[in-house]
Amino acid sequence: MLFPKSILALSFLITIMFASTCYSQTNSYPKLDSLEAAEFLDSVITKAIDEHRVPGVGIVIVKDSSIFFSKGYGFSDIENQVPIDPDKTLFRIASISKVVTGTVVLTARNKGIVDLNTDVNDYLTFFKIPEKFGKPITLHNLLTHTAGFDDVYIGKSSRTKEDTLPLGDFLKSILPERVMPPGEIFSYSNIGNALSAYVIEERVKKDFELYTVENLFKPLEMNNSSFTLHEFQKENLYKGYYKSNGEFIEFPFDYILDYPAGQMLTPINEFANFMIMHLNNGLFKGRNILNSSTVSEMHSIQFRHHPFFDDGSGYAFGIGKINGLKEIGHGGGYVGVSTLMFLFPEIKLGIFVAVNTLNNLPGEIIYCFMNRFYPFEDSESEVDYPLTDLPEFDKDVEKFVGSYRGTRYSRNSITKIGVLFNMLGTDMPVWKNEEGMIMMYDLGGNSRRLIQIEPLLFKSIDDNYHMKFRANADDEITHVFTSGTSSLEKINWYETIEFNRSLFLIIVLIMLISITVFYIYKLSRRKGAKKSIDYHFLKASANVSGTYLIYFGLFGLVMGFMLDPYEQQIGFGYGLPWYFYLVQIVPFIAIIFTVLLLYKLFLAVKIILKAKLGFIVSVIVFFSSIAMLWFLNYWNLLGWKF
Repeated sequence: MLFPKSILALSFLITIMFASTCYSQTNSYPKLDSLEAAEFLDSVITKAIDEHRVPGVGIVIVKDSSIFFSKGYGFSDIENQVPIDPDKTLFRIASISKVVTGTVVLTARNKGIVDLNTDVNDYLTFFKIPEKFGKPITLHNLLTHTAGFDDVYIGKSSRTKEDTLPLGDFLKSILPERVMPPGEIFSYSNIGNALSAYVIEERVKKDFELYTVENLFKPLEMNNSSFTLHEFQKENLYKGYYKSNGEFIEFPFDYILDYPAGQMLTPINEFANFMIMHLNNGLFKGRNILNSSTVSEMHSIQFRHHPFFDDGSGYAFGIGKINGLKEIGHGGGYVGVSTLMFLFPEIKLGIFVAVNTLNNLPGEIIYCFMNRFYPFEDSESEVDYPLTDLPEFDKDVEKFVGSYRGTRYSRNSITKIGVLFNMLGTDMPVWKNEEGMIMMYDLGGNSRRLIQIEPLLFKSIDDNYHMKFRANADDEITHVFTSGTSSLEKINWYETIEFNRSLFLIIVLIMLISITVFYIYKLSRRKGAKKSIDYHFLKASANVSGTYLIYFGLFGLVMGFMLDPYEQQIGFGYGLPWYFYLVQIVPFIAIIFTVLLLYKLFLAVKIILKAKLGFIVSVIVFFSSIAMLWFLNYWNLLGWKF
């Protein structure tokens, strides 16, 4: 399963690697010539389409107050050979929708409708957010992804418009648990962004999409843009594709229920108007859509884990640097679409790329363009790594040692198993060396050494890299921050992916052996011979083992063959089918057999000498079953946690 977590979060590290492949050695910015830019992009994108085998690409570049370049490549509809038209083709921009929602929330704030630092429960009437941590959640938290919500995937999408829920009903039904104190830890949240939109809906007593049309889309002349697919738009709607056995399969257009966070539909040339407005301090064609102070607020870092980090979160925007230039951006990804938008306020340049399949190509295209026309110039003196002249540093680093896991995953549903299969990232080990440094791996898999230059803050002596840890009131380490918006929580050794995979394989091996031993014993019995005590023990052990193996066989059958691949890719967004409820009964049958096995073991005290083989196998299988039940419960596979 690949769960949709905004393709930006997954692709930034990948796209950085692409940057070097397109790097230009030019020492100064060349004049941005439209013909030269067009020839370059035609070459890069045409080549990329062939190499990546993507259906189509749409790109728009804005400069100053107008569209500088806009073009569609390939097809929005493969079967009917319909080309991508920048003026007409309607793309779902996925999580880039969040910056539009954030913009609308700020316009409402400017009108006095809401305050960013007020407890959102003061605005909510249909439901309330449960109190926790002694701190309220505010719109500031929701727009900077610091509300501290658990992540959810199941039940977030609908196959048809008729099956959709009003935003308030959906949020009330799916509101996730609060798992982190607000305002302290960045953890990307679709629900948090959608909740900020619902606050506006509650305050103005009007559907959020309608409010957005009236207060943003119409003033920006985005007349074909919306958060909901309307009848008049269907003719120009893109077709998204996913790959199966090397072939593109059309993904049926569906409806995202937390739509303000990922459902916006727009032609790329209309979305250019939104970028132009942001690059021109809120002005569009002489009309003041946002005031300049609000634009500055949205484009400024509103949260980061430590002042030392350059990047952070603005209001809905991610903020960082590309080639030394300040970048305001966001990315999006869903089955059948990938999008990426970067704004560069210093040079009044904006780029938006959409691809109608899930792919990292948007990042590759943008980095290639920036490296060609705006190459990095490092005016600072270079530092030679590894550092040899080290400052005094704190060598007491034992408490930092351990494993850390990204904070964005579902702790309370079956989709937690995405962690086990590295679909939501991998666990990050941190260890120490004899010199009082902590160690970790860099992106290339090489060991990196870090020294503690101030309490909880570490600096690498092998490259320009920093890490910040978080401790609780008892001085226990709870999290590590690897950038202004990257956060990982400390986990116990028995929670690590490596331990759980090993545990699972060992238990399955034990159970296969127990079944094999039983059938060998059964086949070796003389025909008509009385069934021995060993036989009964071995049969009871085989019942336990076989039930677990049947469960995993059925689980694999459902996931691998009965569900469409895209249903797993959206994290079971439509919910799980009825027959999966039946599959989840099987572990409880295993529990019954385990209890029966335990009963036999209690009875075996007097006859243990007569049943050595069966008793030993039964004891091993019993404890293996207990371990398996722990495993199933930890990964939310025990019961119906859908």
